[in-house]
Amino acid sequence: DAIVSGGVQLKTAWRPYNVSTASWIVAPSQNAVAGWKLGDPGIAIFGRTDNASACQAACAQHADCNVWTWHDARVVEFERLCFFRTDRKWDVVGEFNHVSGCRVGHVPGCMAPNVYVTSL
Repeated sequence: DAIVSGGVQLKTAWRPYNVSTASWIVAPSQNAVAGWKLGDPGIAIFGRTDNASACQAACAQHADCNVWTWHDARVVEFERLCFFRTDRKWDVVGEFNHVSGCRVGHVPGCMAPNVYVTSL
C-alpha cells in the first residue's frame, strides 16, 4: 500500500525489476584500505595477484575476509597487491588504479542494488 499526497490510499503490487543476486559488490576506482598502516588491526596484505578478480577469489577462500582491495600495476610500491579486511568496514575512498569489493550481507553498508516497480 502507498499513500499519495491528498490522503488517498492506493493498493499496489510491487514486482522485481532489477534484483541482484550478487554475493559480492565490486567497486572500480575505490580503495577500502586508504590510509592503511602496517599493523592496523583488521587489515592484512594477502600478496600479489594478477588482477582484481584473483584478489576477490582469494578473499572468498578466507572465512574472515569480507572486504578486499587490489592495487593495479600503476600504484608504485603497491603494484598488484591484494589487501584483505576482516573488520567488516566498508569505508571506501575514490582512488584511480584500485578496485575494491565487499561480501553482500556480511558488511554493514554493502548492499546489492535492488529495484522494484509498481503501477499506480
